[in-house]
Amino acid sequence: NIVGLVLCPLLIAMRSVEASFLAVALVGLPVIAFWQSNVPPKAKGEGASSTTAASSPSSTLSFVSLMRDCGMAPWAIVIATFVNHFAYFLFLNWMPAYFVSEYGVSLRASAKLSVAPWICCAIVSSASGVIADRVARMPGMTLTRVRKLFQCTSFVGTALSLVALSAANQPTAAMVCFIACFGFISVGQAGFVANTGDVAPPRLVGRLFGLANTFGSLGGILSTSAAGILSEMSGFGFAWVFRSTAAILLTGAMLYARFASAEPAVGGNKN
Repeated sequence: NIVGLVLCPLLIAMRSVEASFLAVALVGLPVIAFWQSNVPPKAKGEGASSTTAASSPSSTLSFVSLMRDCGMAPWAIVIATFVNHFAYFLFLNWMPAYFVSEYGVSLRASAKLSVAPWICCAIVSSASGVIADRVARMPGMTLTRVRKLFQCTSFVGTALSLVALSAANQPTAAMVCFIACFGFISVGQAGFVANTGDVAPPRLVGRLFGLANTFGSLGGILSTSAAGILSEMSGFGFAWVFRSTAAILLTGAMLYARFASAEPAVGGNKN
């Protein structure tokens, strides 16, 4: 993200928009080659039978049963992914345009301004996992409490930052608010993202992650489209976009706090 925000405006200015698309495609080719040559088709030990695995209640749990019979915990992850991606893709797609339309900043300068929040995102994403592991080892803390604490902090903190952003009237103040938004949204890496591996058995983690991200993509499509419509409507603008997103984030925090769990799913469990 950081490299793209710096280089793409330069490519657009020096060449064309098509040149930036071509550059992204060319960068992806060696990544695909590296993946194919270094990532095995199956993880070590996958498919190996053992008495412990066979006797585990989750070893016979199907994906349909996981989503239908194991309470709301898997769906709390899906809901959190939808809400997270609703805000995340709003930032990703509209932050540069926001600075251009609201403050008359050039596209190149806007891209440079957008680098700082992504740096914050990278730092907080890594730090949140380390801190969450330490918090989980504290007396009286359960993994479920840790997941709820970090995810609710993520959603509530991002919502409050968006409310502040809706009132910003200077580029510097707006940038500080965006940095706070990216920092708080990244705390969720130790919340709903890690929660997927807590709830689903190893062979179903990928399916749950895929389903959650399908809903997350829908959230991203919805937020990106709604932001374009609201920002162009007379009397609304970006302030209403940010406040509406804040309301969705707060709703997501309440639902995750109510229904999330880090207990492994077992067939018939109604947690």
